[in-house]
Amino acid sequence: MIPAPDHMQLDSSNPDHVASHKVLDVFLGTPPSRMLIFTGIAIPNFGSSGKVERKRVWVNFGVPAQHIISHTAVAGLAAIYIKDNEPFGFWVDNVSVQLREDTGQLSLVCDIATLADPGELRHFAYQAMVIINVQEPLIAGTIRWPASLTQKRRDNDVFTISGNTIEILPGNNPFAQHIIHKVGTGGQTDRPSQVNEYFLVPYILKGGLPLNVAITVSIDVQSGAFSTAPQDLAFSQVAGPNPVTLSVAQPQVFGVDFIMTQHLGPR
Repeated sequence: MIPAPDHMQLDSSNPDHVASHKVLDVFLGTPPSRMLIFTGIAIPNFGSSGKVERKRVWVNFGVPAQHIISHTAVAGLAAIYIKDNEPFGFWVDNVSVQLREDTGQLSLVCDIATLADPGELRHFAYQAMVIINVQEPLIAGTIRWPASLTQKRRDNDVFTISGNTIEILPGNNPFAQHIIHKVGTGGQTDRPSQVNEYFLVPYILKGGLPLNVAITVSIDVQSGAFSTAPQDLAFSQVAGPNPVTLSVAQPQVFGVDFIMTQHLGPR
């Protein structure tokens, strides 16, 4: 679907087109999908002079996507103008979110109409929630631990997830120096849920992960997340490749799962 020549197009990044545009971007589920919530006030300034005037308005969000899994959208009047006490009518209907075929980006599509002599539908407010597939390179999985292991003190900001790559410095030294690089940013995507005797948390690691490089996923406990000190807890990978190598053919790897246990080794 693409805009027709007579459609109105508004750019959400242009304050003359859209006021107070906001985006909430979160990851959901395992494997993860991406939920975006858009809010703002569109400024069509669309008028009428004695007869019903209709217009299809596109609010372009500028967010690329490959496929829309589901969406909901609403719009309502925010500001109108009429002259004196003339009869008037303004309405907004047929609100949807579309993936533009020409740009590959998300847009709000809204049909508006005015009837005034004269008058304008100046602003309308919108909210749209869209669930789309994740496109960027990422590693995802779960972290679980026995409910009897420790007492959790909060549900959010429990773990920090990072990726590690190893660079071997060139040279003829058989004991060549190894440099560990941190890659990506990660964390839990939902609160812990209890499944039988275990707590379970989904996580995601993303943010510029390199392709064709071996990546080892590491988990750290945030301070104060559990009654047990972070240094007394350990993690073992129980599923998925180790290390993980992403590629153009497979930029996303799911099911890299860990279990948290009591640290038993020397400290």
